[in-house]
Amino acid sequence: MTYLIKLLHFCDNTAILSLAEIAMKNSEKLKNAMRPGRVYRRQDLEGLTTAVDRDLKILIESGEVRKLAYGLYCRSRKNALGAAPPDDRELVRAFLKTDDFLVTSYNHFSDLGLGLAQVYNNCLVYNHKRSGDIALGGRRFRFRLVPAYPHKLSQEYLLVDLLNNLMKLPENVDRVLRNLKSHLDEFDEDELRENLERYGRPAAKAIIKRVARERRAGMPLRIVGKEDDRADLRYWLDKSPAERVDAVEFLREQYYALSGRKTLPRLAHVVEMMERPS
Repeated sequence: MTYLIKLLHFCDNTAILSLAEIAMKNSEKLKNAMRPGRVYRRQDLEGLTTAVDRDLKILIESGEVRKLAYGLYCRSRKNALGAAPPDDRELVRAFLKTDDFLVTSYNHFSDLGLGLAQVYNNCLVYNHKRSGDIALGGRRFRFRLVPAYPHKLSQEYLLVDLLNNLMKLPENVDRVLRNLKSHLDEFDEDELRENLERYGRPAAKAIIKRVARERRAGMPLRIVGKEDDRADLRYWLDKSPAERVDAVEFLREQYYALSGRKTLPRLAHVVEMMERPS
């Protein structure tokens, strides 16, 4: 009788051990099927194992998989500092179940060199499906429903986006517009026009027109007598080199505009190498 009890106990332990081994093998199989750094929804994993919740629990407890939000999982990607978080775009892609969105931040506006001084915490997601503040993977994303947006950021789009949101930002608006007036020619004219037409709100379009008009009006131009070369010379000698170059550039823009050109050719820069005297 004692022998029979021991035999049954041994069989039970063996069965339990076998079930545990099967569970570990299945979870290992699931882990190997998940690409490191990629974010998965639970339904994406259902065809990879017969017990997805059990296997995910095992992998989460072992640190191989992170639960980022309800129904979102990521196999940890290792680097020199340990487990690296998933890319923002990858995280948003899995959450929205689409590639049609744009991840951006108001902090990018500082790269335009227009004197913005604030630091913004939220990461913005322009999309057509969700709105509101949502935490994903330990980060907060502000989802905004936007009619249209590009697939990637450019300086010209960022300028248009800045002007679309300028009145809502805690920035010095007068300083930004003053800096824009002196830096407007640093943006590609055709790209800016295209982005303004596609994504600009009426207020943004009005700001660009006003700044461009004020910039042209401020050019150092003066009408003098045709034969009055001395007055002309005195006038330009009083101007700084930068003002003289701006005046030439303005005349060049007017000439090409009247010629029907949509883009302005760039001025060639010639570098002459000279041998240094010994």
